[in-house]
Amino acid sequence: MLHIPFNLVVLNPILEPLGIAEGDLGVGLLTWALLLGLSAGLFEEIARWLGLRY
Repeated sequence: MLHIPFNLVVLNPILEPLGIAEGDLGVGLLTWALLLGLSAGLFEEIARWLGLRY
């Protein structure tokens, strides 16, 4: 519920001016993939912790 809005609000405005958000091949695509993977992992781990905690 929060992961995709986070990407749209936080990551897109940062990466679009740099030309990375278009997904061009090379470093831009690698950077985009790493940031999306890290944000997904962060939200999954927080949700898992909250689920186990409460």
